Amino acid sequence: MKTAVVIPAFNAEKNIFDLVIKVSQYVSINDIIVIDDGSSDNTFSIAEKLRINLLQHKSNSGKGKALYTGFQFAINKGYDAVIFIDSDFQHQPEDIPRFIELGRKNKFDVIIGTRKFEIGKMPFHRYLSNKTTSLVLSLTIGKRVSDSQSGYRMIKSKVLEKMDLVSHRYETESEILIRAGKKRFNFGELPIETIYKGDEVSHINPLLDTLRFIALVIKSWWW
Repeated sequence: MKTAVVIPAFNAEKNIFDLVIKVSQYVSINDIIVIDDGSSDNTFSIAEKLRINLLQHKSNSGKGKALYTGFQFAINKGYDAVIFIDSDFQHQPEDIPRFIELGRKNKFDVIIGTRKFEIGKMPFHRYLSNKTTSLVLSLTIGKRVSDSQSGYRMIKSKVLEKMDLVSHRYETESEILIRAGKKRFNFGELPIETIYKGDEVSHINPLLDTLRFIALVIKSWWW
């Protein structure tokens, strides 16, 4: 199974070099796709020093748009599956072989890296938001999704090829799951650890992104 690793990056100069080097321990450097989403720092120039597939949005277009750019590139290059991993090092690249192995052994079309939710380890507002959106999304598609906001996931290209996305920001991750669920693709979950260092800069707007999620769910009633 030919697999690409897609990394959406916005102002990620602090982590991008080390993250790519770490990821390259588990997949070929030629199978790594970084999308610089209009960063205002040195993300692009740092990533440019690596032998990766480097794409760039001239202006910040949102994480969802960056993901879309990445998976379109992967589809065009003939990849069978895509692993999405965030650029902030909250995900462990060591889990990449586990995603690939689970995808090989099972008929899962979508594999979500599912975090263990423990109050005290995860910021409470993220815990509450994730629990709520995961419940709403599960009811919407009729499949149990424990961690709808996880940015660490593996998706087969045959799923992505059927995606006609309408969102561009953080709600895109939910839209992908909704559309995949409504098309009856098979879901799997992989338990993962997520690291909260306490110094992460979140680009999520709690109010706006919650409203976007609600609007997305309402739109999905007509899909």
